[in-house]
Amino acid sequence: MKHKSYLIETTPAGNTDIDHVKDVCCTVYRSGSEVGRFTVTQNELGEYDSLEKAVKAYMQRDYPDNAWRDEARYRRIRKTETRLQKRQRALLTAILRCNGGRVTSYPVPDEDGGVEYPVTMAGSGKYGNPKISITDVYLDEYGELYVDGIDESTGAAERNYPVCPEQYSWALAFLGIALGFRKHAPLSEFFSRLKERFHV
Repeated sequence: MKHKSYLIETTPAGNTDIDHVKDVCCTVYRSGSEVGRFTVTQNELGEYDSLEKAVKAYMQRDYPDNAWRDEARYRRIRKTETRLQKRQRALLTAILRCNGGRVTSYPVPDEDGGVEYPVTMAGSGKYGNPKISITDVYLDEYGELYVDGIDESTGAAERNYPVCPEQYSWALAFLGIALGFRKHAPLSEFFSRLKERFHV
């Protein structure tokens, strides 16, 4: 089996355990020399659906051949994302403290009594990862961020879901709607700030 400039030789791993009898040992060669080995387990064969897909995944991860420009852009974007998340958390905390530590908002029913929750995020809980339509964003006693909401699939109330850095933007979107934040500053505000800056 080939992957770019590598040759992969596959042989049965020889495991006798019932859950590993189909494990495959993969030996990686480059320019005629062995450069490494890995084992594709029986479970992975089932998950990837074929040995070829499993070997490709291993090779892409353990023997990368990425363009250096892509890797440099990836690192810059990840650093930017981390900085943005810190600013998002600071803003979330500041807004919540200005509002007693909690903001609650339910959607207004339409003429037919139906409701549509404006922000839904994937929750991370003990018993699964439900999609939570947010109704509350709040700080606990230690200053950590949490949400309450409605499970989109069951309609049940869900509480005490922690907000991870990747979810800060959802929490901010909810606060923006719940507190009536404007997406664009009015021109009068823009010109008043210009006057302050340039002492007009």
